[in-house]
Amino acid sequence: MDTREVLRSLGAPIRDRAAPVHFAGRRDELDHILVNARHPAAGNTMVVQGAPGAGKTSLLREAATRFREAGGQALLYDAPWSKDGEDDVIRDIAVAALDLDPGVFATTEQSAKTAKGSVAGVSGSVTKTVRTPPVELTRWTAFVRRYRDMATASRSVLVLVDESQNLDDDAGELIHALHTQSDFPFTLVCGGLSDTKDRLRDIGVSRLGGDAILRVGALTHDEARDSVRETLHWTLDRCTQPPVRHDADHLERWTNELAEASLGWPQHVASYLSGAWRALASAESLDLDDKRNLGAALDRGRALCRDYYQGRIEASQTDPAVILAAHSALSAGGDAFVRVCAAIEATVDRLPAARQALHQRNHPDGTLECYTKMLKAGVIEERDGERLGIPIPSMTKHLEDVVARR
Repeated sequence: MDTREVLRSLGAPIRDRAAPVHFAGRRDELDHILVNARHPAAGNTMVVQGAPGAGKTSLLREAATRFREAGGQALLYDAPWSKDGEDDVIRDIAVAALDLDPGVFATTEQSAKTAKGSVAGVSGSVTKTVRTPPVELTRWTAFVRRYRDMATASRSVLVLVDESQNLDDDAGELIHALHTQSDFPFTLVCGGLSDTKDRLRDIGVSRLGGDAILRVGALTHDEARDSVRETLHWTLDRCTQPPVRHDADHLERWTNELAEASLGWPQHVASYLSGAWRALASAESLDLDDKRNLGAALDRGRALCRDYYQGRIEASQTDPAVILAAHSALSAGGDAFVRVCAAIEATVDRLPAARQALHQRNHPDGTLECYTKMLKAGVIEERDGERLGIPIPSMTKHLEDVVARR
């Protein structure tokens, strides 16, 4: 394929939760998950929390991949799932954890789609043959009572559930049962936004110690550089018709500039790399030594980061001035939750009539609803049970620019 075509395909719009070309960092988090998965205990549950774009999904996928490569069983799901999907989840976990012959599910065969998970190292929605169980399996505990004595072995299994903040009560029933069961050793990892621990507590998943909560945020500068450098190498190896002209110094300059601009935020790393591919695809010369190409790459990366911020703002359904006021409140002393709520109310009162009316339509239940939506959209962050954080680097500056333009 022509080099410019390759670059254009790589620079396509960034998909939400897309896997990075090169996984970097997160050594401590990976080690913690994998050590627990290799030596599981009943009720062994962990939570991976972070803002949108922090790399939670990438961490879960990498943990699953490494556990499988080491010979383990790993299953990865998206929450929530339907009641039918719950039965698929139970079947998959049963076969993996209990080393059961699928024949125990007995009666008739049908072709169906699994609940976005799989056994034997394949994640995502796949088609496979499943067996209709002889009884309705609505709870893990019901399965255990019926099939526990049929297990030929008890194997360590890593079960990962992404987007856990979206668990509904029905799906939460299964998660609670998996968390509290004491018959089989496996590790349950729930990934989601910064309010995930609260959602899990609502459905009965409690008793989570301090080392059970893994918070992911920005990468270190060295980790960001590693991700950028390896991804650029991977790209250049595929761009050979014609090749992109470069040498080691050029590559290092691009690596440093893109990593520095990203501030280590995983979504920003992806944005600047996508910007680099788009800039090169439309450049007059395929040359990393051309400073105009690097400048264009940085400009496109900044534009993609602005799009990302705007997506978070729109997800919160909150006026940028109100979010900015919340950010300002978080930098002051005292009770963070009280400060943020007071800032929301004061700023809404000062909005022009049309924007105030829009805010009230988006948040008919008032200040607490606005606060909750900001939390779920990842424009503010909960840490250690208190609402204290601004999770996304440089978002405050973006909000200042937006408000100033208005």
